[in-house]
Amino acid sequence: MVCHEVWSYNQKQRLATLKGLRLLCQACNSVTHINVVLRQHPYGVVLVLPGSGPRLELWSEEDADPALRALTHMMRVNQIGVKKAKEMVVRALTHVLCSDNGKWRVKVASHLLCRYPELHVLDGRTSKSRLERVRAGWPTIV
Repeated sequence: MVCHEVWSYNQKQRLATLKGLRLLCQACNSVTHINVVLRQHPYGVVLVLPGSGPRLELWSEEDADPALRALTHMMRVNQIGVKKAKEMVVRALTHVLCSDNGKWRVKVASHLLCRYPELHVLDGRTSKSRLERVRAGWPTIV
């Protein structure tokens, strides 16, 4: 099991609020962070951004195994097909890659600060932008 952070984002205020923590199985965590899975295996499945619109392409079956396992898990849990799963991943990746590139201020929800006082070190800090975090080491994007 993996502890997953639940965030909400206020674009206008550039405020990222840690709203909660939840447990995910490793497979669900891979789906939630598909961008990390793709970055760790850059020649398996890649996000292609041609003029006709973004899509996922399989480049190497051997390198694609972790991403394909995550997609398979996502399809099984959500009872969706391959086309819908790929559309959801493309939409999520495209949103992150096209997000605002500014710095974000971090806020931790008060109920979390009461329960986990060590989170006070995060409250009020400025973070790297989501775009900076995602693009660090991102695989080939055509």
